[in-house]
Amino acid sequence: MRKVLPGEQFSIRSDDWNAIADVVRDYRQSLLDGGARAAPLGGGTEIVLAKNDSGGDLGQFSVVVVTGVAVGPGDNLNEYLYRPVFLVEVMGGGE
Repeated sequence: MRKVLPGEQFSIRSDDWNAIADVVRDYRQSLLDGGARAAPLGGGTEIVLAKNDSGGDLGQFSVVVVTGVAVGPGDNLNEYLYRPVFLVEVMGGGE
C-alpha cells in the first residue's frame, strides 16, 4: 500500500480498508482496556521475572513454586499488566 499525495484521487481496495478498520478497532479497544492485550503465541523465548521470596539463596535450576506477585494492580497497574514479577519459593519448603 502506498501513500496518497494531497489532492490526488484514489480508490482503496477492500482488503486494505478492512486492514485499516481492524487497526482502528484494536486501537479503540486498547483505550478501553488500558492497553492490555494477549501476546500472540510464537516460537520465541519467553522471559518471566521472578523474585526469590524464600529467605535464602537458590541454586541455579532450583525448582520453585509461584506464591504471588511482587507488584499488585493497586501498586502499579501498568507493571502488573505488562511486566509482572512473580514471587517464588523453593518447592517443598526449603532445600
